[in-house]
Amino acid sequence: FFYIISVASVGKYQIALVLMYGIYPVLIITLTELPLRQLLQKMILPALAGASLGILNPWLDTSTLAMAPGVMLSAGWISLLALFIKSTFSVLAALILVATTKVEDIAGALYQLKLPRIMTIQFQVMFRYITLLVHEVDRTLTAYNLRSGGQRAVGYQAWGSMVGQLFMRTSKRSVELYNAMKLRGFKGDVLYEARHLMTWVDGIYFFFWIAVLGLLGIVRG
Repeated sequence: FFYIISVASVGKYQIALVLMYGIYPVLIITLTELPLRQLLQKMILPALAGASLGILNPWLDTSTLAMAPGVMLSAGWISLLALFIKSTFSVLAALILVATTKVEDIAGALYQLKLPRIMTIQFQVMFRYITLLVHEVDRTLTAYNLRSGGQRAVGYQAWGSMVGQLFMRTSKRSVELYNAMKLRGFKGDVLYEARHLMTWVDGIYFFFWIAVLGLLGIVRG
C-alpha cells in the first residue's frame, strides 16, 4: 500500500524519480526468483489500461521540457510515459504480493487491519470465483477449438451462445463451490490460518522499505 501510494504521488514529469522506484520490484523479483516472463505477461494489459487514462496528454499538454542540455521534449509525451511507468510498477507490486503470499494470509492481514469483515470475505470469494471463471473460459475455448476444425478465433456468430453457456455453467459451479464451503463449516467468517505474529525479520523488512520510500520522498520534495 505504501509503495503504490508513493509511486502514484510522484510528479507527472519526474521520469528519473519514477524509475528509481523500480528498485522495489526488481529487488524482490531477484530475491524470490519469480518467473519474470509470466509476470510481464500478466501485467501488460493492466499497465496499458492504467496508462490509457493519459492517452490524450500529448495533445492536451503541448508545452516542452528540457530533459538535458539542448534536448527538448513534449511535456505531454513525458507525462504519458511517466504514467505508464507508474502503472507498470504498481501492477507489478500487486502481482508480487499475490505471487509470494497466499490469499488466505492476505485476507487475514486485512482482517487484522480492521477492514470490514464483509469486504474481506468478498475479497476471498471473488478470488475463488475468478479462478473458477478462468477455468470455465479455458474449457469452453478448448471445446470450441476441438469442434471448429482448428479455427483459433471464435466466430462472432457463436459469441452470444458461448457467453450464455459460460454464464450458466459458471453460476452452477459457483453454487456447488458455496455448498462445499458450507459443508466444510463456512459460516460467513474470514477464512485464514492461525494469526501470524510479526517477527524481528518482518519488522526489519517493513521498516527498511519504509525508510527507502521516505528517502525517495525526500529526494522528490
